[in-house]
Amino acid sequence: MNLAVAYCRVSTKNQQESIKDQQEQWQDILEKENFTFANIGIFYKKNGNKEFKRGLYVDEGISAKEYKKNREAFKQMIEDAKNGNFNQIFVEDTTRFARNVEDGMNIVKDLRQPKYKVNIHFMKENIDSADVNNDLILGVLFSVAEKEITTDSKRFKWRQDKLHRVGKWTAPAPYGYNVTKGQLEINEKEKPVVDNIFYLYTEKLLGMRSIANYLNNHGFRTKKGNLWKSTEIRYLLMNKMYIGDIVNHKTESFDITWGTHKKIPEEEQIVVHNEDLRIIDDETWRKKEKIKEQRNKKLKNREGYSSKHLLSTLLYCEQCGSTYIRVKKKKAKDENGIKVDRGYEWTCLGHNHYGDIKCKGRYALDEKELIEFVKKELKCEKKRNREYLLDIYLKKKKSEIANIKIEKLKEEKEQMQTQIFEVREEKNKNLISEETYEEQIQAINERIDKIRIIEKKYYNLKLDIERAEQKYKERKEILNNLNYNKMTNADLKTIFNKIIVYGGYDETGYKNICLYFSYNFLDEIHTELERELDDIEHAAFLMFVPFQSQKIRKSTKTRYFENKDKK
Repeated sequence: MNLAVAYCRVSTKNQQESIKDQQEQWQDILEKENFTFANIGIFYKKNGNKEFKRGLYVDEGISAKEYKKNREAFKQMIEDAKNGNFNQIFVEDTTRFARNVEDGMNIVKDLRQPKYKVNIHFMKENIDSADVNNDLILGVLFSVAEKEITTDSKRFKWRQDKLHRVGKWTAPAPYGYNVTKGQLEINEKEKPVVDNIFYLYTEKLLGMRSIANYLNNHGFRTKKGNLWKSTEIRYLLMNKMYIGDIVNHKTESFDITWGTHKKIPEEEQIVVHNEDLRIIDDETWRKKEKIKEQRNKKLKNREGYSSKHLLSTLLYCEQCGSTYIRVKKKKAKDENGIKVDRGYEWTCLGHNHYGDIKCKGRYALDEKELIEFVKKELKCEKKRNREYLLDIYLKKKKSEIANIKIEKLKEEKEQMQTQIFEVREEKNKNLISEETYEEQIQAINERIDKIRIIEKKYYNLKLDIERAEQKYKERKEILNNLNYNKMTNADLKTIFNKIIVYGGYDETGYKNICLYFSYNFLDEIHTELERELDDIEHAAFLMFVPFQSQKIRKSTKTRYFENKDKK
């Protein structure tokens, strides 16, 4: 059966009606061409939602130049074509398919391969991609489409530049503003929130993360209705719009066909002042800049945290999946009333950023206690016998190798190569037709491909055994030679995949915290075996080890905000 699909794009308006019309239109075309709609297809929307659309692959409002970025339906169609779900693609014209010569020709040649044999028919040009003689014409058409989009981009830049110089706004409105026909105006409901953000930053000296927590805890949301993030607070505090300066032309397209951009130097940006748009006075703005500069100085020589500390990117929250971060404990007074350092603790990033709205896993783990607990686990692991697991794994792999008759496969492949030579000889002597020749060569090559796949599996299995033995040996050496007082983050990452933190509350007013140690290599072996064998011991891998109990208390931030509200 000749199965086909069609690719199309729709605008964000009247999309369902447009899709229905196109489905009927393509249905008529396919019937005339003796094709049937394949029972596959998808409609991808800009917001990430998707719907099944039989025989159609539809992208919402996405240009053909953006194949590598946002054309999700198009990319899904190419993948489904390679999986053999249909053998024909219909598209209105070359500009709907690709506006980049390299992309367009690569896809055409790729789908044309004997293992796929998928033809693309361009209706307007009446061209089939299966015919190699059409490559020159297709290349020219894709080149023209690429030139057109570059020209359109230049016209668009000129028009945008003209609007920016008279203070027009051509993007979605920032928080605190509305935009109507290119004119910005203050949003009276959002204005007090902007003012409060600057107040919390300049007067209460809260950090961006704390400000985001405050807004989220008090029911405020972003313009799109999402939770606030520290990055969004940063953008708002840096936006000169709030002192009346409309800044445009910050970036410029470098290559429209690849979607690359370059930053424009500050002196070349377009700035138009409009006092009617001011929300923040100059004094508050200068104070904000001074605080930002002071904080940046403190962070100037700060190193990355991916491997800086012993437990960096090793601890994960069981509730929300976020990593744990290292924070300095607040100073406490000693018996003489002098404030002293209390060291560091590790806490969930999700809770730290959003509070209980995202994650209720507020388990602050003292760093010294945590490190000692990890050392204790490593000493226990050193004494455990894990070799039984390796033996089961190796036995399984060797059994799979024994089932592959590699010598017979090699002999068969040699015979296939001889057959290819014989078929070519028959064709050269005109004993068989061109069609018969192609069919026989294709059948032989398909069998050779299958043999190669089995051979590859055979050698991969042998490689798996070598790697497993080597990894186990290295793991044993690391554990035996580990200096517990001079461990590094790299040392721990060679042993652990991750350490998961779990906490449960009880009726006595305490939270019981447990840790689950996920081991590199062993967990990988265990997961693979678990799929096929039922007699593998799971306890060592699935048990959370009790760490400590903590008395439940309200967070400092919660108490601060509650007291502020009472005032």
